[in-house]
Amino acid sequence: MKDLLKHSFFILFFFFTFCSKAQEIKATSETIDGYPINRPMKISDNEYVYAAGKYGERSGLDLVKFTTGLQVTWKKPLPDGFIRMANWKDNIVVFSSPEWDKNTYSNIKTIKATLIDAKTGSTLLTKDILNLDDKFYIYPFVLTDSSDHFKGFLLRYSNLEHVKMFSQGKSFDQMHETQKADWVMLDDKMGVKSTTALNIDFNGLNFLIATCNTKGDLFFSVTEEGKLTAFKYSAETMEKAGTLSVILPRFSKDALRWYYGDLSGDEKDLVCSFSYRGTDKLNNTVTIRFDFSNNTAFSSMADPKTKMELEKSKGRFDNFEQFGIGLYNNKFITLQQYNSSGDYVQGTEVHTVYYNDDILVSFFDEKMQALKQISIKASFPTFTSYGKNPGYKIAGNRLIIFTNVLDGKKILLQANFKLKYIIIDLDKMEIISDTVVDLNSTSKSIIDASSTVWVGNTALLFRLTEANFFSVKDFKVKLEKVEFNY
Repeated sequence: MKDLLKHSFFILFFFFTFCSKAQEIKATSETIDGYPINRPMKISDNEYVYAAGKYGERSGLDLVKFTTGLQVTWKKPLPDGFIRMANWKDNIVVFSSPEWDKNTYSNIKTIKATLIDAKTGSTLLTKDILNLDDKFYIYPFVLTDSSDHFKGFLLRYSNLEHVKMFSQGKSFDQMHETQKADWVMLDDKMGVKSTTALNIDFNGLNFLIATCNTKGDLFFSVTEEGKLTAFKYSAETMEKAGTLSVILPRFSKDALRWYYGDLSGDEKDLVCSFSYRGTDKLNNTVTIRFDFSNNTAFSSMADPKTKMELEKSKGRFDNFEQFGIGLYNNKFITLQQYNSSGDYVQGTEVHTVYYNDDILVSFFDEKMQALKQISIKASFPTFTSYGKNPGYKIAGNRLIIFTNVLDGKKILLQANFKLKYIIIDLDKMEIISDTVVDLNSTSKSIIDASSTVWVGNTALLFRLTEANFFSVKDFKVKLEKVEFNY
């Protein structure tokens, strides 16, 4: 009996030691001004960069380089009208447009490239790479591979000439309509190598996703009434290499809510997941695998609200945001989160509250037949969408999901948030850990989970501090190193 008690005590000691390790901050960086505008981009084995500035802004930004040891190596002002950054050989290229210095609703005339030395942060080159006819609104997709190396542009020309103040609804409809699209590739000196007009009739199509593989092949998808279509263009021939479609029951173009797409591990297939409010008033989710090698498309439909046992919406705007797609041992995995908004009244003041709630993890086989779905309870209400998206990582046979959650207080104006992390065994498709961690959170502090950088079993977390969740766009960031055993 004494030996049994000793053994039990050892198990309890080990358990609490294990749990406490997940709650310990191993290191903290200096305070960095600005909100993380984009997810950190890896530029070497232990170095990352990201753009920081006022939330929602494209001007007045800085490029911040940091190491996995949480040292801020350098910080550099970026050109106004930031579009996106990418890896260019051993350096960093930043694309911008002066016409986007105030907002992204202006017609672009010029796209500039700024080449930055990844080691020192010094500017190596600044040049105008594209001069465009600004008669119509153009949206520039910056195409990169899975390692964020630049592969080209896809320029989507809309039917909108200019946003009209007194008919904004019609203007935004025209902005999302597509009349043509050009695929642009650059040479080693950042000159235009080729411009290919995609030979597609875009009338009535809603452009969704555009991406490239390592070879530079172009993949993109569009919707039309009752159908989702994906295209593949070869980088070698600059010609269409495949077209695949699936039927979308109860779909109309105005019903689209959220979408997400990525290439499969071998970069041959395009996998898409998106949700829409069907003509039956239900939230439908479709997951599709476009297998261009075998000229076949597989799809799976579901009503996630039914799967998650959620009641029908009662006057609140709600949707299912797609925030991730993964692949493990021929299993396709999609991640969604239920979002809604509503009014919160305190005294005579009325505020809009944005709720990020339960998470749904879905598993599919190679033919997109549903294997299992896991619903995860979560609640993250705030008065803005700052830092809202969960983060996730597939490590071996584990799926790790991070999200902020309310600590249980009922008064939202004084609420504190904690970090919830879930570990799922991908072989068994089961939750093996569901833990809430208090990492010294305050009412003005949350973790921007979607910006998390992983180094082995160590997570580099972006803590947003001095955050006013009503209207102020100014933030400060501290990077925190936390070890997790999974």
